[in-house]
Amino acid sequence: MNVLNLSTYSAHIKIVGLIAIVISIAAWSTDLLGIVYVSPIVECSDQ
Repeated sequence: MNVLNLSTYSAHIKIVGLIAIVISIAAWSTDLLGIVYVSPIVECSDQ
């Protein structure tokens, strides 16, 4: 299995899709639950 080869991802498209969905759910849930640290510099630039 060559990670840099497109045919590898084409052959395992369901696994790649499932991993992408799990990563997106994890990212959204950490953001919605407030686990993510918001930098004070970002807050100041919005004013």
